[in-house]
Amino acid sequence: MRRFVALNAALISAVLIAVSVPAEAAEVSTAERPADTLAKLRAQLVAGHGVKVVERRWTYIDHKLSPTVDWIEGVLQFNRSGVAGYDVRVKSGPMSGRIRSLAIGPYTYQSGGSIAQSLPKGKKWRRMPSKPGRRSPFLTQMMIVEPATMKAVLATTTHYESGVYRGAITLGRLYAVSPSYHADVANKPDARESELTINWLLATNSKGLPSYLVTKLADPDDSLGYVARNSEVLFTFWGKKVDLTPPPLNTINS
Repeated sequence: MRRFVALNAALISAVLIAVSVPAEAAEVSTAERPADTLAKLRAQLVAGHGVKVVERRWTYIDHKLSPTVDWIEGVLQFNRSGVAGYDVRVKSGPMSGRIRSLAIGPYTYQSGGSIAQSLPKGKKWRRMPSKPGRRSPFLTQMMIVEPATMKAVLATTTHYESGVYRGAITLGRLYAVSPSYHADVANKPDARESELTINWLLATNSKGLPSYLVTKLADPDDSLGYVARNSEVLFTFWGKKVDLTPPPLNTINS
């Protein structure tokens, strides 16, 4: 976490500028794109293993930075198809405290923060139905560790150099291809929002796996005015063992 927070302002600014500025070339030829990035991701989809993730998101309203930084931190667990579950701690908006979100099997369990205040006495967890492969712990809409999402995103690459991809994809296209985003009916983009563009940058490590993802989504006609959300996700410890255990039944309020 310290490594992530300690990223200096100059580096962050440079990355966001790179994401925002269109590449000179409108298209990158297939020959210039490494063909194994998606294959490397698929090779990591082993039951009981996963990756550590940290995400930070900054929101700008009318070009002014919001004082609240949203974040998540935790682990994803894979299966052969993609993300089977996760265990993350979330801090979003003005809500008090951290919320722990634990997705296992057909349920997502949440505890702490504002959740604790709404539970009956003696209960620590709220349980909600959810489906593996149809849920995401991320703040950004781009769940790059989904094979279908990575394939579609990389197809929009406009620039590649030294393990770093850059491009742009519409919100509508992302919604159409991402299983987790498509399942998020409450946040389905309308016709206007579907035309909005997510500018993105994906850096890969020496093994060809995602190490750093930046997304920038700006909406000049949001109900709050001009709103831009910049998200940065750090991926580390690919292949680590991840054991997820549901909470004790007597602590769950369903």
